[in-house]
Amino acid sequence: MTTIKDGTRLTIEIVKSLRTFTGLNQAEFKEFSIKDAINATLAILKSKMREITAKVEVEENLTLTGNLVGINQVFLNLISISKILLKCPSMD
Repeated sequence: MTTIKDGTRLTIEIVKSLRTFTGLNQAEFKEFSIKDAINATLAILKSKMREITAKVEVEENLTLTGNLVGINQVFLNLISISKILLKCPSMD
């Protein structure tokens, strides 16, 4: 029964994150929480970030007005590239 509850919670988290990430049913330009956008991106990348712990230190009330889908794509790219760079040997 615990496995079913855990699976359900994970599915709900993924769906919420996808809705936030894609900006589903949202205006093209709007005010949004930067922390929520970063957390949604991290949730999408969770399976690829198993060996990395990310700590988000952003003020709760820090907002931005703009294209949420575009900003989420920027965060996705930055986090993905950072993960790749963490695995690269030093470039000294």
